[in-house]
Amino acid sequence: MRQVKIIKIPTSMTKYYGTGSMLHPDLDMVVQTLKMIPSGKVTNMRLLTQKMAFDYSADVACPMRTGNHLKQLSKKKSENQEISKAPFWRVLRNDNTLVKLTDIDFWAALLEKEGMQLQYTNQGLIRVLVNEKQWYRF
Repeated sequence: MRQVKIIKIPTSMTKYYGTGSMLHPDLDMVVQTLKMIPSGKVTNMRLLTQKMAFDYSADVACPMRTGNHLKQLSKKKSENQEISKAPFWRVLRNDNTLVKLTDIDFWAALLEKEGMQLQYTNQGLIRVLVNEKQWYRF
């Protein structure tokens, strides 16, 4: 049986998340949740972490660990390592910009192929112009 790590929300994070419990998701938890996102849809970190927290009976899921797992998946895929087919490129930051992943331009091109409209900002970020039908809300 899977060992689920749930901790008390650290004092340094209570101003963002309040008090309660925080899930420290492992890579497999993130992968299994990502597999729910169909082609042509995107979600954001807030929705992704809320889903995992709900599934594992925690108040919140750690967004830093989640983001690190997305970056890990991107790096492995860029190095042609065998990984599960988890569509990590379909997760946006809460401001609708792409998470800074290895080979970000390649992942942006995949989103365009899936029907997403992209906007390149002056700050070097890639924003996805998402319409309501393109959101995946679990």
